[in-house]
Amino acid sequence: MTLRNHQKTALLALLSLALSLAGLREVSGQTAFSAQILLKKADRCRESVSSAKEKGNRQKWLDCIDRHKELTKRYPESDEAALALYRAARMTT
Repeated sequence: MTLRNHQKTALLALLSLALSLAGLREVSGQTAFSAQILLKKADRCRESVSSAKEKGNRQKWLDCIDRHKELTKRYPESDEAALALYRAARMTT
């Protein structure tokens, strides 16, 4: 059985689509991992300024808020973005 040119083209198109979707899944996993790392760093910052010694340092608070906001800008579709936005809002009040 031989494949005709249009059948070969369709087969190649399906194969390349499958390979590209497999690559997108990996990028998505990498994005989630990166968002988790940024959230942990931002949370460590938040915890450090919550100590009694740093409570009066406004600039450090603003820096921590910016870290949380940065996560929401870089990874707006991630689960971590919603949590980061909530925590940034809590630090402003």
